[in-house]
Amino acid sequence: MFSDSLTRWILLDFDNSLMATERLTVPLLIERFNALYKEYITDPLTESCFYAKFHGKTKKSLCEHLSDYFKIHVKYEDLYHEREHMVINVFRKNCVEMANNVIETLTIARQRYKLALVTNSALFRVFSAMRWAKNKRGEELAKLFGTSFFESGNTPKPLPDVYFFAMNELRTLPMQCLAVEDSVTGAKASIGAGITTFGYTGFSSDCQRSSEQLKAVGVKECFEDWEQFLNLI
Repeated sequence: MFSDSLTRWILLDFDNSLMATERLTVPLLIERFNALYKEYITDPLTESCFYAKFHGKTKKSLCEHLSDYFKIHVKYEDLYHEREHMVINVFRKNCVEMANNVIETLTIARQRYKLALVTNSALFRVFSAMRWAKNKRGEELAKLFGTSFFESGNTPKPLPDVYFFAMNELRTLPMQCLAVEDSVTGAKASIGAGITTFGYTGFSSDCQRSSEQLKAVGVKECFEDWEQFLNLI
């Protein structure tokens, strides 16, 4: 535990790394996609297809990949029309599961490291998920990061830009950071920024397969429960 004396920051993904937002947001997006494009595609988009082909992609990048895969033109303005409003409503209606032992683990980690959140999601969506956490501990989770929240905006992962931006703002270097990601898309971003990356698979439907996919792109180690994380670093 705490073996690397150079490390100063742990940079954490949010969706499906800290909270199970994708269990609510992905079905919502799939439903809208199929409603919009059912007349133009042979087979509907399914969750298994989404996670196999598009996991971690978002916004215009997702629309481009959907267009290529289905051989149609997927318009960002149509697919994402009022999406944030719908996402927040589904969070409020269903509440969002938090990863097991994440607050306890990160609280211990803060004895040595500083924490920052680096995400593809708009920050108001992040805070909405925390607000509607099933365990009602969202405020505790938010406080662990202080003011160190970074969203990718128009340069989403797998581009490494958001990690470079975060490190510049935090005045740190890749060798002084660790990252945690749950998807290949996210891992490509952190690894592309030169950061040693760990993979969280606790919300995956197939932890072993997710671990294999993450390690294949350069993730150092994977873990299913946050209580395992400290022993890896």
